[in-house]
Amino acid sequence: MTKRNFLLISILFISSIVIGQSHALPSDHPVAKAAPHLPLMLRFKGSGTAFYGEKNVYQKEQNEVKIREWIKKYPEELVKYNTIVTSFLSDNELSKKSDEEKEIFNDLMSQWIMIKQLQ
Repeated sequence: MTKRNFLLISILFISSIVIGQSHALPSDHPVAKAAPHLPLMLRFKGSGTAFYGEKNVYQKEQNEVKIREWIKKYPEELVKYNTIVTSFLSDNELSKKSDEEKEIFNDLMSQWIMIKQLQ
């Protein structure tokens, strides 16, 4: 394997770990519109403290830091987020959703739980 190929594979692997969530919110999603700066939930990588969410396990410390920063920096988004996400989570029927939509729902549910604990 050449150095170039190894570097490319390494970058792709690291990017997949750092991004975290399987699927980012689509730009037209109601939660994304209400809170465009909402951080993605980082999935647990096997080190550090874990946060057990709805269906997945997340990096506790890193997510809490990002969420606290978001709450402090964008308090107006937090107000809109609380209204929209509560409605979104209560009105969703998962059995009719695609796998991608289910992943987004589970990440949002887990993030909502963490945000509620940090408020």
